[in-house]
Order: sequence, then C-alpha cells, then structure tokens
Amino acid sequence: MAPQSRRAAVCQHRTTEKHLSKLVVDGSIYARINRLNGIVVFRKALTPSDVMNQWSSDLQSLFNIVENTCHLIQRENMVHKIEG
Repeated sequence: MAPQSRRAAVCQHRTTEKHLSKLVVDGSIYARINRLNGIVVFRKALTPSDVMNQWSSDLQSLFNIVENTCHLIQRENMVHKIEG
C-alpha cells in the first residue's frame, strides 16, 4: 500500500472511530471497539440469566422436535403394522 493511501486509510479509520464513539456516548447505539484486532461488536454481552433463558428456550425447542419425531415414527409403525 502506498504511503498516501495508508495515511488516508488511517485518517478514515480515526474519523470512523470518532463518530462511532460519539454515537456510543450519546446512547444511540451499543458498540464495543477492539482496537488491537480492528473489530467492532454491536451486540451487548448477555447476562448469565439471559444465557440460561436462551439455553432453556433452545432445549424446549429441541424437546418439541424430538417429541414430534417420536410421534411420527410411532404413527409410521402403526401404519406398517396394519398393512403387514
């Protein structure tokens, strides 16, 4: 990368970070900036309670799928027993 384009990229990066920081301070958005890796995360970290609620919901969905699958297997077995 040419020195001029590198300077322009650094300037643009700083300007972007400045505007992003202003939005975070104003409370318009939530963001975490990792300057070392150049990554911006716009999602809030979940509390342990939120993680457990999400996990519980996912398990409930899984159990519903398993229950429906078992029902379909039983129905299929009954149909084949009648035919056989």
